[in-house]
Amino acid sequence: MTDRIEPQAEPVLKLRNYRLHDDVIQHEQVKSADVAELVDRGVEGKRDEIRDNNEVVVVPKKANWDLRRDIADKLAFTERRTQAAMIKLMNEGSGHDASVSVAD
Repeated sequence: MTDRIEPQAEPVLKLRNYRLHDDVIQHEQVKSADVAELVDRGVEGKRDEIRDNNEVVVVPKKANWDLRRDIADKLAFTERRTQAAMIKLMNEGSGHDASVSVAD
């Protein structure tokens, strides 16, 4: 058996980001990709889906609609303090009225 080593093909030089100064290898330069065309092709089939999703984007991701639920503990605390203050004011007011009517 004779093992023959086959010569491998040399790698092809692709100059994407280098501006060539030599005309000898000008044919090896790769044309820049047209990004706008690629995006248009990718979006073309998805236009209806994108249009449907745009309607949903209006709703925030975290539902913060029920603010009372989020601050219920603070509201309960302030409600208790408010009720206590109102009772205190009523007691002071009725005591003051009683002293005035007794003085008359």
